[in-house]
Amino acid sequence: MNVIFRKKALYHFSVSRITVVCLLIAVAILSSCSSPTVHPPLYASIDIGENEEVTVSPWVSEDGVCYFFLPSFPSVHDVTFIPTNTVFMDGQEVREPFSLSVLYLDTDSLSDNCEFRVSTQNGGGKNEEEVIIVKVLKARQVPTLVVQTSSGTLEKVHADKEYKESVSLRLYEADGTINYESIEEGATLKGRGNGTWTQPKKSYTLKLAHKFGLLGMDKSKKWTLLSNVYDETNLRNWIAFRLAGKANLNGTPEANFVDLYVDGNYLGLYNLTQKITSKLVKDIEGNEPVLMKIDNNEEGDDVFLSEHGTVVEVQDLEKVHLEKDSIKNTFDIFETALLSCQGIEYIDVDSWVKHYLVDEITENGDAGARSNYLYFYDDTLKFYSGPVWDYDFSLGRDRKLCGNPKTFTALREWRTFDGWTPHYSMMLKDSISQQCLKKCFSEIFVPCVQELVEHDIIQKAEEILKVYESKDNKKQISIQESLPLDSLMSTKDN
Repeated sequence: MNVIFRKKALYHFSVSRITVVCLLIAVAILSSCSSPTVHPPLYASIDIGENEEVTVSPWVSEDGVCYFFLPSFPSVHDVTFIPTNTVFMDGQEVREPFSLSVLYLDTDSLSDNCEFRVSTQNGGGKNEEEVIIVKVLKARQVPTLVVQTSSGTLEKVHADKEYKESVSLRLYEADGTINYESIEEGATLKGRGNGTWTQPKKSYTLKLAHKFGLLGMDKSKKWTLLSNVYDETNLRNWIAFRLAGKANLNGTPEANFVDLYVDGNYLGLYNLTQKITSKLVKDIEGNEPVLMKIDNNEEGDDVFLSEHGTVVEVQDLEKVHLEKDSIKNTFDIFETALLSCQGIEYIDVDSWVKHYLVDEITENGDAGARSNYLYFYDDTLKFYSGPVWDYDFSLGRDRKLCGNPKTFTALREWRTFDGWTPHYSMMLKDSISQQCLKKCFSEIFVPCVQELVEHDIIQKAEEILKVYESKDNKKQISIQESLPLDSLMSTKDN
């Protein structure tokens, strides 16, 4: 590909990139709530009508402040606080459940975000160490996913990522309308991720008993709850999915934000999206392809090493009617031809160019090394690129890669390390791919990125910021970051 075109083609996007990165930094918010092993003095019960209640346990900070993070749909008047033991308020013994209305004489002035104090000893609050501050914060304009495990705890899931916990669940839209609820057995929750699994705020895979289109998304049986633990903005994956979707890259997952509660504990803001499976990339006849993932972190029975050293994981190998050796041979034929600059007949140029442009425009640090999906149909040797996935390390997250429009991230011609594949670089040496790239960039991606930067990202950032509109937000972030890792990773069982 012509060097002059490379530099000029993306140069005018430098302003847009800087705008996106600055916006991402600006919308950093509280996104995870793991609690130290402190026994809270209260828990909350929320009346949602029709004799139904949702129980919420508080997140207790290191200095003993109890934070109740409430869903967006109930009124604070519908919240009842239930003491776990006897507490005292203004010197009065309290054993029975109480509402906020007893604390605020003027209930009309009762706001969604408020605080009160209780004491565990009858000292009238004279001894400051006896006083516990309780802060109530209510979400805005975000759906809520309430999950109840069969065991009452995530202990087994956190001990073994592959363990499948039976669960019941209910998904509320932002206004409290029930979008979905499990009415029969069969739904499960398990862990997911590699590096993210070692973090306090973990990602999960949710499997429903039957296919359903959660929050208006396309029907699926398997869903992913992305913690976005490496992305304080929670926006990077959403932006990449949105860009790929606007460009009509086949199989792009849809995504919606949800507040996640498991066993009454608030786990944080999550990205609910369809799990990447072969069903996402069916052809127009409904045929499912052989789906693979290039990822140098993977290992196991469904992983093979290509002749050129590429680590490839076959997705749902047990459901594929081809043997792994046959799939490896097909991949080797494709990769050998591509690396010999003779692979144009083996690739679907449109999907490869679109996937490359998403990776390049977002400065995806994992491009060519991790979570790179591709697929083929067994009646042809043509390989398609996609779906897009895993953009935690994009849009300025890796400071070494951002800020210079004359360097490239996805091509990686200037970087080499074990596990990186030069597929994009070799694909773009072909004149057909170059022409497709120029056309796709100018006619599809330029207007898509402009719409994203000028409208979509700003709108979504504003929605996220409204999840918790509180003056204490920054304080909560500092509390989270100051906690030791071992206390963050402990499992609550209140």
